[in-house]
Amino acid sequence: MRTLSVYCCLLLCLCSSAIVESGPRRVKRSIGEFGDMIRAKAQREALLYNNYGNHCGVQGGNEPVVDEVDR
Repeated sequence: MRTLSVYCCLLLCLCSSAIVESGPRRVKRSIGEFGDMIRAKAQREALLYNNYGNHCGVQGGNEPVVDEVDR
């Protein structure tokens, strides 16, 4: 009976470690890849959006919406 409980415990540990290892992993990306994404989706140069639109931080909370990109 004791060996059965040891085997069950070992099996449980192996199964749970396999589940943890096969989980989704976050892929880190660079700022260059972010620019590539903007170029692909907006079909414009990513640097054109530098200093663009409303900013919710200090000195930018009450400005009206500029266009659809700014929503």
